[in-house]
Amino acid sequence: MKNRLLITMFITFFTITIYAQKETVIVGEMINNTIYSEFYFEELLTGTMVDTIKIGRKGKFKIEIELEKQDYYKLRFDENNYIVYIPEPGENAVFKIDVNDFRKPVIDGSKHTELVYSILNETDELDKEIIEFQEKIRTSKKKIIRNMVTNNAGSLSCLFFIEELNINEDLEIYKLLNDGLKKYSDNSLVFEFNQKVEAASVLAIGSEAPEIVIPGINGDEIKLSSLRGNYVFIDFWASWCAPCRSESANLLRIYNKYNPLGFNIFSISLDETADVWIEAVEKDGIEAWFHGIDNNENENSASSKYNVTSIPFTILIDKSGKIIAKNINSNELEEKLKDIYGR
Repeated sequence: MKNRLLITMFITFFTITIYAQKETVIVGEMINNTIYSEFYFEELLTGTMVDTIKIGRKGKFKIEIELEKQDYYKLRFDENNYIVYIPEPGENAVFKIDVNDFRKPVIDGSKHTELVYSILNETDELDKEIIEFQEKIRTSKKKIIRNMVTNNAGSLSCLFFIEELNINEDLEIYKLLNDGLKKYSDNSLVFEFNQKVEAASVLAIGSEAPEIVIPGINGDEIKLSSLRGNYVFIDFWASWCAPCRSESANLLRIYNKYNPLGFNIFSISLDETADVWIEAVEKDGIEAWFHGIDNNENENSASSKYNVTSIPFTILIDKSGKIIAKNINSNELEEKLKDIYGR
């Protein structure tokens, strides 16, 4: 009986020892951070929030948490940006996170997390090689099609291939084919093609962006022309557009960085009602720039003038109102602004 009791006590003690919680500590630093004041420490698989972590003025943060076993966690900054964390209970880790590239944190003291990001960086390099090869093939295809149209601008056969070319990049080729097919104006496909080319010509690189006059959030009238003297990113979006909403955090970061230098954003919502539009603006925290709503489907509406057939649809204009880029995302926008402002 005495031996059995000792065995039971030993097993109990052994079990407690194995599963005893150990204090795990992460000391971190945020680089290039202008928008985050806190983030969430969560279980990766369930999304359960474990703690909210404050970020200090100099980007410093510290996490102290009791863990009893190895598991998956994440440091979540918003819906799209987070750091995977696989801790050993009791470890002391150091994180350095660049807000401009969440895929490349510098990590020390957490071997499993370090392994994740070392492999991720290696595979990213291979992905770059794949993208470069695909781009090489696309470039060759485009060259073949440009030569076809140039040498056969009067042939209906060109319509089978012209869509392989981006109308914004190859507008002159589109115009050449459009002129060549005028003799087939009674053909429905040629008619549609002609309408597309004419619409694209209005928004050609170097042309002046059409004026936009729409109601703002406070009911006041806002005009695109009122922003002359600034580089302006025109952004057609809607509250129900997931790809549009996913850009909000990045656009806010870009706005905060470049607005003092003369950059602004003019967002145009295609929502049918103002309440869902305003709610989305507030929820995404993007009240800082100009917002208007365009829910009138007539020839004078902003979406009609800009031939918006899908969203997100974006245009970047210079200080004089001339179009310098079209259909660019936040990453491409930031690269453009780096070239413009030299930073």
